[in-house]
Amino acid sequence: MKRTAVDFLESALTVDVNDAAVPARERIPSELASDKAVDDLAPLLGNDSISTEVVYPQLGGLTQTKASIIALVDTQRFEKHQIVRTTRVLDLRLTRFDGNWRVTAVKSTGGDLKGSGPTQPTDSSEPSSELVAQVLADDNITLTDTSIQDLLDGDTDARVLEVVRDFARDHQLSVAVLRTGHPRDVFGTDRQSNHTRGKAVDIWKIDGKPVSYYAEQPADDNPARGLMEAALADGSDEVGGPWAFATRDGATFSNTVHQDHIHIGYEN
Repeated sequence: MKRTAVDFLESALTVDVNDAAVPARERIPSELASDKAVDDLAPLLGNDSISTEVVYPQLGGLTQTKASIIALVDTQRFEKHQIVRTTRVLDLRLTRFDGNWRVTAVKSTGGDLKGSGPTQPTDSSEPSSELVAQVLADDNITLTDTSIQDLLDGDTDARVLEVVRDFARDHQLSVAVLRTGHPRDVFGTDRQSNHTRGKAVDIWKIDGKPVSYYAEQPADDNPARGLMEAALADGSDEVGGPWAFATRDGATFSNTVHQDHIHIGYEN
């Protein structure tokens, strides 16, 4: 299922300048994606050459026949005689037909980044607080341009940023998604996700290794489990990851979806 999502994005969003005039539908096998999914990517296409790599395909939700993939996408576009690199968070929806997965929609293309290049604070877009500025400036915290824009737009719960900042004092963290690029509702329900309420973060990599790697390692001295414990200690009441356990500060949850990232949220 993840391979289908990656193949779709990298084929649809890798275009030589000589092929820019060829409709995307003609470049993508119909068994890989629906017409709607191809059309949904139109905001990211243009007349310029573009090269795309999916950095990480994270599960955003899963049932027997439906799935969400939250894809961290690195694009390099040749614009005005220079290469412009942008990292976005996309929300893909897939449906299973006769045992095979197919991309049927792209619910988010990573938001409005206020321009084609990497998102950075400007005179008209200053960090909304000292805490946001600290997170943006922290070399131990890797953010996509989509997540940077989320921070600049405001409305991210301070507790989310504090737990990331505090754990990053001793570890390198890579953020998968804050708000934009995550399904609006908890997948398969009509309950709004704390991500889209600005009250959650997903971490996909710690100290240079993906959470899926740590999920296969012993829990003792495991930085991924350590992050889950730290989130509970910092007051998070919604911590998901590869392990379900309880401490004096609360309990975590685990399922198939949360084997490849750590979710830290605040319901209350």
